[in-house]
Amino acid sequence: MPEMLNGENNPIVSICLVPYQNEKSFLTILSSVKRTLIPDSEVIIIDNNPTNRYKAFCKKFDFIYRHNANKGQLAGATNLAISIAKGKYFIYLCTNHIYIYCPDWLSYMTGYMDRFDERYVMGGDVRPFKNYNHIQGGLYIGRTEWLKAHPYSPSHPFSYMDVEISKVIMRDRKKMIGIPLIHSSMKGWNKRSHDTNIKIRRIKIVHAHQIKDYVKFQGWK
Repeated sequence: MPEMLNGENNPIVSICLVPYQNEKSFLTILSSVKRTLIPDSEVIIIDNNPTNRYKAFCKKFDFIYRHNANKGQLAGATNLAISIAKGKYFIYLCTNHIYIYCPDWLSYMTGYMDRFDERYVMGGDVRPFKNYNHIQGGLYIGRTEWLKAHPYSPSHPFSYMDVEISKVIMRDRKKMIGIPLIHSSMKGWNKRSHDTNIKIRRIKIVHAHQIKDYVKFQGWK
């Protein structure tokens, strides 16, 4: 049964994508999201480069579409998605770098978060940064109610949004969860990555620019 937010039945997870790249690349990525949706999910597109094709695609599949008036500002676009999200969880996907192969990535991420209490407000690829850890922003899952209460600073530099939200988590005495089988968009592509991917035998997300090599490496069609 979906969680109750604001007294209504709502989806378990809201998925946000903010397109910047060309139409063909984004629609390919969006199609991979569509194929892997779980029943209790919603997709929110905050369009920084409005095109009729994105809007028509969203209408066809009952996705939520919004035009971001502050074109190019990722923090503002993400805040807009969070403000209208109805899911218990909010997932951000970096559309410039992510392509999805594994069909159960959503149930995996939401199920993993369900194992922890409300102190753990975000999960994903947790990595060290100076003298503390931060959640890597290319792919993360967060508890929507907490994110609504702690929006990004609209003027914050794109490269440090993940660091900013991690600092807020710590200031709020909350915690982050490292989800072990999630590979974020900032992971390097090298021989070590190949060896790790083979060892765990489960790949959830790979970089958009690595798709061709990875498909070839795994012998996938």
